[in-house]
Amino acid sequence: MTELKKTNDATSLQGKFDADVKECLDKPIQEAIGSDKIRILRHNFAEVSVDDGIRGTSVCVDLAIQNVSELTIASATFKAHFYDMEGNILDSVEHKVIELEPNVSRLIHIKTSITEYEKIIQIIGYKVIVTKLKTVNEEKVHLRRHEIRTIETGEEVTGIVKNISGMKTDATIIANFYNYKEENIGNKVVLLKNIEPNSIKKFHFIFKPEEGDTVSSCSLFVSDIEECE
Repeated sequence: MTELKKTNDATSLQGKFDADVKECLDKPIQEAIGSDKIRILRHNFAEVSVDDGIRGTSVCVDLAIQNVSELTIASATFKAHFYDMEGNILDSVEHKVIELEPNVSRLIHIKTSITEYEKIIQIIGYKVIVTKLKTVNEEKVHLRRHEIRTIETGEEVTGIVKNISGMKTDATIIANFYNYKEENIGNKVVLLKNIEPNSIKKFHFIFKPEEGDTVSSCSLFVSDIEECE
């Protein structure tokens, strides 16, 4: 049975992530480490089907996790290292989980990014840790969907945000626009007022680039401001 470990400091784990790997050559490394807020209920290797037209299989780590804190976890980032039989890291993958409520469990899959079959079959071990974690006290509003399209008056951006906290909240959306050379050609800040607890809010705005500029892409960042009265 694989040993499950727990720590009270998710960020301090990063420095220990690869400690003593070379001393574990007698058995595959198969380890998942939780935190003071996330418990690892179980973990194991799993094969997944891929449509690459050649072999059709890959590998991933299946994790059953549970929020054991009293607050909703707004976001948590897991990092998985995949090892060969000699303890060498063949691949590293990050996986983000959002909106995990207290006492709720969830199954997640972290798949290797390796596509070459000859390298996939060398993977025999893994190690997973929590590298970042924020509760709703730190991160109340999430961007759930957005799209951009060109209209006669400029670039139309629409989308949806969700307030995952239990209090009414204001938020700002910061949009950065880029041309085909990936140069920043402008930005826009939009204020969303009075987003109700545990509810979504739609947004819509138009960005008009300077004459001669053409928008190729757009990036959006959302930040909650403060608790509303």
